[in-house]
Amino acid sequence: MKTAARLAGATILAGAVLGAAGLAPASAPARAAAAPIQDPFVAALTGEWAGTLEYANFSDDTRAEIDVRATIEAVPEPGAVAMRLIFVEPNGEEMEDRQVVRLDREQRTYQVGDEEFAVSLLDGFDAGTDGVLIWAGEVRENRVMEPFQQTLTVSGDELTILKETREPLRFRNVFRLRRLR
Repeated sequence: MKTAARLAGATILAGAVLGAAGLAPASAPARAAAAPIQDPFVAALTGEWAGTLEYANFSDDTRAEIDVRATIEAVPEPGAVAMRLIFVEPNGEEMEDRQVVRLDREQRTYQVGDEEFAVSLLDGFDAGTDGVLIWAGEVRENRVMEPFQQTLTVSGDELTILKETREPLRFRNVFRLRRLR
């Protein structure tokens, strides 16, 4: 797909947030059903968000930035949310990625689709408020398994998701989102 090829960097970047699902045209309908919000982590993330995705292109050491919108909804599973990201190409074409992610506080794991990662830091998210979550593992980049670490931070109406990859860890991408509602 032509657009997916142009956004290949964004697909890799979103990987550990949204799993291995490829980007699709943004016209696909949402599948997640809304559920009552009881988990403070879920409450902190739930909402409509907008901002940017800045990502590094390791092949030529450049960075690019694209607009992104996100809808994060509670799902019936404890500690889980459905994330729908819509990436806006420079030509205005929209592509989307979606995945269910789950935080298991007791097991200290963060699950993205079928992949599970170790949580190294969980601070806050006690009453649906601010917090920091760090998880790590390996991700496939350019057909090679590479170590990565992601840091999700909620501060007021701002959501930041920083991804670092390779050894030693280097900036790969960052979502900078602001809550709309």
